[in-house]
Amino acid sequence: MTDQTDTEQHQKEAANPDTSDETKNTDKSGSENMIPQHRFNEVNNSLKKLQTEFDEMRLAQQKSEEEALAVQGKWQEIAEARAKENVELKAKAQKLDEHTAIVEDTLKSRIAQLPEDKRKLVETLPDTFTASETLKWINSNQAILSAPPPAGDWGDGQKGLGNGSEPVRLEDGEAAAAKMFGMSEKDYAKYRGD
Repeated sequence: MTDQTDTEQHQKEAANPDTSDETKNTDKSGSENMIPQHRFNEVNNSLKKLQTEFDEMRLAQQKSEEEALAVQGKWQEIAEARAKENVELKAKAQKLDEHTAIVEDTLKSRIAQLPEDKRKLVETLPDTFTASETLKWINSNQAILSAPPPAGDWGDGQKGLGNGSEPVRLEDGEAAAAKMFGMSEKDYAKYRGD
């Protein structure tokens, strides 16, 4: 019935254009401002639903921010740990550089102490040898490097004193060192102490 009343009202307004809003309100006795209960409940329920969703979103955002801060805090801890490790590694690298310089200086000193003909042997070592490996090699072959050349007839095609009586057994590294020094295995064994 309200639809019929609304239609009649529109027809009256179209017939009488001079009617003001105040006149309209007085004619209806304030019934136009009334909201039906079902519409009020619908809007009120929508508002409550929106408020609930808003509260949930706000809580989710707050939780997300708290988690981000927690993660950020962990990252900060990790960053601090990495910074500490970095300082320690820099200190170790500095010590390593100092030790490397000491080993290189020691190697130069040891090479300078060798007889000149033996220095050439050190120069024939592979380029892949580090200073410490070269120093180890010099230390392990010190007896040969500091010994005078063996006596004997070097012009007969035989090196050193070898008389061919007994075969000498050398380890692989010793055989390579003997070959590098231009010595027979017997001569090398003689200076080795066999």
